[in-house]
Amino acid sequence: FNGAAPPAHSFPNWGAFDVQLIVTSLGSCKDTLVQTIAVYPVPVPDFVATTVCMGTATSFTDQSDIAFGSVESWTYNFDDNGVITNNTNPLYTFSTYGTFDVNLLVASDFGCEEDTTFTVRVHPVPVADFSATAVCLNAATDFTDESTIPQGSITGWDWSFNDGGVSVLQNPSHTYPTAGIFNVNLSVTSDSGCVNDVIKPVEVYPLPVVNFTSDIVVGCQPLPVNFTDLSIISPGYNIVWWLWDFGDGVTSGAQNPLHIYETAGVFDVALQAKTSNGCSVTDTVYSMITVNPKPVAAFASTPQRAEIIYPYIEFNDLSSGTNQWQYDFGDSTNSALQEPDHFYPDTGTYVVQQIVTNQFGCKDTAYFTIYIDPSFTFYIPNSFTPNEDGKNDYFFGSGIGITGYEMRIFNRWGEEVFSSFNENKKWNGIVTKSGKLAVQDVYTYNFRVRDIYESYHTYIGRVTVLSGEPD
Repeated sequence: FNGAAPPAHSFPNWGAFDVQLIVTSLGSCKDTLVQTIAVYPVPVPDFVATTVCMGTATSFTDQSDIAFGSVESWTYNFDDNGVITNNTNPLYTFSTYGTFDVNLLVASDFGCEEDTTFTVRVHPVPVADFSATAVCLNAATDFTDESTIPQGSITGWDWSFNDGGVSVLQNPSHTYPTAGIFNVNLSVTSDSGCVNDVIKPVEVYPLPVVNFTSDIVVGCQPLPVNFTDLSIISPGYNIVWWLWDFGDGVTSGAQNPLHIYETAGVFDVALQAKTSNGCSVTDTVYSMITVNPKPVAAFASTPQRAEIIYPYIEFNDLSSGTNQWQYDFGDSTNSALQEPDHFYPDTGTYVVQQIVTNQFGCKDTAYFTIYIDPSFTFYIPNSFTPNEDGKNDYFFGSGIGITGYEMRIFNRWGEEVFSSFNENKKWNGIVTKSGKLAVQDVYTYNFRVRDIYESYHTYIGRVTVLSGEPD
């Protein structure tokens, strides 16, 4: 072959073929070899498969053929990672619905192989489901089909209500003659003929018997009333929900509520009780609660704030709906007058209490704060005689309730002749700058005083120095 690759040839048919090889030397000498080559037939793979609903095994039937010899092995690849070998007609359950490209590889007794792929279909199965309204005895139960299918559609519904009743409607209604639990069966069919069913319990419930009481039926506003539920239900069932209407626009969901009636009047009370299954009954007691009006306590004083120098307070009644009064003045004294007056013995803050009562015995209380303050006064003389005779020798301002003190004295030319920043330091008539007694004259004073309330007071006026040095 002079280094060339050996020849290759594909025979168009199977059979025995005489292949002749002629070789020539460099000297043109030739030789011939004839050999018979056998070409075996390739098998023809083929199969058929059933179309099924998901969950049912697909049946495969081999229809492979071969012209000469026999098919010795089969390998099915099911397109969802499943493989079956050496089974001519297998059964295989696909893991889900859909179309699958199934491949069959067959081999002959001579080892010749061939494969083919066919599409196999698995239909989805509908999921049967439904819901039903919760009803009480003699009410119609409404059934709602909630069945689903991922592909295709649901075309048939068969209901069995477990009391002899049936229906082929998609969403039927049914009235049960008695209370109890009924196992309802729904069977649904898809457009591919796949069927599924479900059984679910449906219950028809009894009604509660509603009753209640209270610890009080008449009283004063605001009236707290404790209500007690006495409702009952058949054994095996429970009341789980309560709704009270107290007749004054207020409701409660407690089983045994405390309600405070804020307004006066006569009130109907209603209780609705409901079981865990939604069955409810309402009972009403008319004119059950009577709330008498309470008086309204209120008062004021004249004045509200007074000084201990004159601690006299007059009280003015502002109450309404009242026929009795009682005052506690906050200093261990009291009065039953409608509008009393009172002298307080000392400074301080006093909380005065007024308790009023009406014809129903209903009471109300009001409070008012009285302030008795220390007094502030300040007095300034208009002359003094600094002659050291022990009488009227000093000039100063004095009073009560003083926490800060400043005094300045000026002569007729506006010159400061004396100053003091302590109420105990008084002017004895000596001019500070000269150290001499001030001449007899009229001088101007300026006082700046701080009171117990941290307020400042300024006093400007004139004082006459008598018997001083002659002018």
